[in-house]
Amino acid sequence: MTIKSLLIAGCLGLSACSTLTPVPKTTAATAFTSGDYTLDKAHAALLVRISHFGVSSYVGRFNDIDATLSFDEANPAAAKMRAVVQTASLDVNNSDFEKTLIGEEWLDSGAYPEAVLIIDSVVVTGSNTGTASGQLTLRGVTNPVTFDVEFLAGLTNPLTRKYTVGFEAKGEIKRSDYGIDKLLSFAGDKFDFDTVKLEFNGEFQKQ
Repeated sequence: MTIKSLLIAGCLGLSACSTLTPVPKTTAATAFTSGDYTLDKAHAALLVRISHFGVSSYVGRFNDIDATLSFDEANPAAAKMRAVVQTASLDVNNSDFEKTLIGEEWLDSGAYPEAVLIIDSVVVTGSNTGTASGQLTLRGVTNPVTFDVEFLAGLTNPLTRKYTVGFEAKGEIKRSDYGIDKLLSFAGDKFDFDTVKLEFNGEFQKQ
């Protein structure tokens, strides 16, 4: 491609981008539009972090998650969410170790292919913050969980033209509470090898 062709292509690209009109957004949870939402999987991530000998955090990501959200702007505390995680989709950038982690001694994805999170209670703590509580079912065991949530924005996506809300949530669980106790005795009191930190970032599109 010649320099002239590159310049023309660049101008055309800029022209196309100029048609994307900025849209107003809100970060106040009470101003989000009521309705039922589905997760935009292309803009969602669930990260897990666990201590690696107390030296650093070992980080993984689940690549296959789906979720639905129901929201009432007049009563944000009544928000409901159900998320399903395919446990075999764990990605730690090491295929051999991934096979170990989804094996019987850890996630046991063969017997328990899905982890299910149900959020059924939200406490609004600020204009764009809250605490979300519910139950997490993992390896056939259900325990209560709580997440700190920050509502990031609600707007009409300029590309899809769909009303979209986004937030991030952070929480933690004890893996031993779900029967995953591999190597816990090895850690002893030297470092916390039981706590798993969870971080979810996602966008939901209104149906």
